[in-house]
Amino acid sequence: MKFDSIIACGDSFTKYHITPIKHSWPYLLGQHYNVPVANLGKGGASNFEIALQPLQYMPDNMEDFDNPLIIFGMTTPFRLPVYYPKETRIGSLASVLPEHLTYTEATGVDGKVFESTIKKMLVDDAFHQADIQILEMILRWKELIKGSTIVWGRIHFQHQEPDGVVNHNALKDEQARIISLHNYLQDNNFESNCFNEVCEWFPLQHVLRGEPNMHIDWAKFNTGIKILDGHPSEAGIIRFADNIIKYIDSNIRCVNSDNTEI
Repeated sequence: MKFDSIIACGDSFTKYHITPIKHSWPYLLGQHYNVPVANLGKGGASNFEIALQPLQYMPDNMEDFDNPLIIFGMTTPFRLPVYYPKETRIGSLASVLPEHLTYTEATGVDGKVFESTIKKMLVDDAFHQADIQILEMILRWKELIKGSTIVWGRIHFQHQEPDGVVNHNALKDEQARIISLHNYLQDNNFESNCFNEVCEWFPLQHVLRGEPNMHIDWAKFNTGIKILDGHPSEAGIIRFADNIIKYIDSNIRCVNSDNTEI
């Protein structure tokens, strides 16, 4: 496997609205390997929306992406894809908590109409089953974008379940979920390049380990507001990039425009 460019897909842990795009982890990877980068991430994206980002937001300069490494940074499974009529694209319900299901003027979506669907999905464990189908979609981008290499992994996870209860075993549950997804793909003859392998199969967010300097401190943006954001600070983004680079260097080759290995 080899690549000469990077396309990153994900939610706000890939492209955060208050993080300068040139300081995001995909661009740190681009600087490290000296290759062009496209960061397609969108805040609040569901895994289904993330899987469609190469279709909905493909960069105009695709001629610079002959053999792209496409990295899908997956989010919590508890998000629901919806159609945004005002934007004519697939978007997402960033939260499926009942109190968050309201009409959103900006997108024209009434989240309340999905409440019964969400309850049924929880009973049937359909969010996990959906992630299996989504990963199969993600890996098929290799067929749609010739010369591409697909890497996936879980970045964002949450301790709060959709019913509002805090799950104190969430981290171990996510580790088991990631391993089961990876094993499913391999058992069904898919090539599964999962970057969570380098962090003991935990979600990448776990490498921040709750260290205050690794997270965004909202007090820096709003005087008097003492909130430690779950998103990575500049130091946290570097730690994200270092882990993904560690995985790439162990599994994938980077080449420059004349096919010389870097």
